Amino acid sequence: MNTSIGMIEKLRKYGFVFPRFDNETQKGMVFWYDNQEWLEGGRFLSDKPSLPSKVLDNGVWLPSDEHLFMWLEYNSFDYSVFYKDKLFSFIAFDIVLAITYKVENQTTLISALVKIIKKICQSKKRDYIPVEPEGYRIIDEYPEQ
Repeated sequence: MNTSIGMIEKLRKYGFVFPRFDNETQKGMVFWYDNQEWLEGGRFLSDKPSLPSKVLDNGVWLPSDEHLFMWLEYNSFDYSVFYKDKLFSFIAFDIVLAITYKVENQTTLISALVKIIKKICQSKKRDYIPVEPEGYRIIDEYPEQ
């Protein structure tokens, strides 16, 4: 599920940024342009965007729930999502500052994500500019003891 134009405008108002996707598109990304949603599609193995350049240059990217989870992870947050009685609650823990943020009683996962990120950005406790992890090293054997 993707954010709406209203959701992303609120997040941006409070400082939400995700520089990784400023100049990059991926299949499945949704953009808002000329009062319409545009979906990036095209050939799976193609590096060329299939959307018109006017949409990519002037449209507003509408992040998906997956992108918002990435934003939390890249900003060093642990999180838990709870679903009870058809409502979502969300707890995000800032590993850097040891601060917990909570939202409750949201009807959709995307609204819970947007609300928690809005709270985080509103707090202005630190710069929240996502940094992609360098990667993981696969260990094929246990170290000898």
